[in-house]
This record gives sequence, C-alpha cells and structure tokens, in this order.
Amino acid sequence: MHVIKTNQVPAHPAHSPFFTGSDVTWQVLLPESPEYKVKIVNFGKGG
Repeated sequence: MHVIKTNQVPAHPAHSPFFTGSDVTWQVLLPESPEYKVKIVNFGKGG
C-alpha cells in the first residue's frame, strides 16, 4: 500500500472547454503507473 497526501502532489492548471472557471487545477496521483491514470480535479470557490 502506498499513502499519497494530496497536499504534497503538485497541482497543474486545467485548460479545457469543460471548465469555465479560472481556478481549476488537476493533480496526478499515480504518475509512475502504466496501468492506471488517477487524477483529482480541484475547483476554486464558486467553480
């Protein structure tokens, strides 16, 4: 088991037509995994 703390994972700005707010970021939780793509999308206040 591997514990991942989201406050230690760098956040990247999300540029996509799906997101209309300016304060949207995403974090990759398993960057070294070839089998899984796990990301968290963060929305700012009012997003």
